[in-house]
Amino acid sequence: MISGSVDPGGQQATYVFELGVYTGASTAYGVVLSGTVPAETQPVGESEQLTGLQPGTAYAYRIVIRSGYGQATGTTTTFITEGLPTILTAPPTSSLLPTPNIAFPNPSTASKKTKAKKKKTRHKKTKRVARKRNRRARVRHKASGRKR
Repeated sequence: MISGSVDPGGQQATYVFELGVYTGASTAYGVVLSGTVPAETQPVGESEQLTGLQPGTAYAYRIVIRSGYGQATGTTTTFITEGLPTILTAPPTSSLLPTPNIAFPNPSTASKKTKAKKKKTRHKKTKRVARKRNRRARVRHKASGRKR
């Protein structure tokens, strides 16, 4: 329960109770109750029963009064609710996307075929060059009259 006193000083006044999770000077307040007080000369007590608060949590509240005299903010009061703080659970993880059924080429097989083709090409080229050399050599030897 939160409570406060409103002294309208002979004029009609409005009041609000502000509440927030206590974080020191940076507490963010929200309005939980508002009301009006008729033109009285004596302070009027106001209170509110709070529900739905988290257990084991520090809260701060204050009362703000507005009247023909201006605005006044009451002293900040803190309290801690009973019980243990609620433990937040992580949301369930989504399953992984299925892998598409696509056959990809095997890199080791592809590179061996490429290398084999290159070797065959080099081998054929080497044989051709060797044959040409042998022919030239025979022609030279025939011209010189020597046998090889």
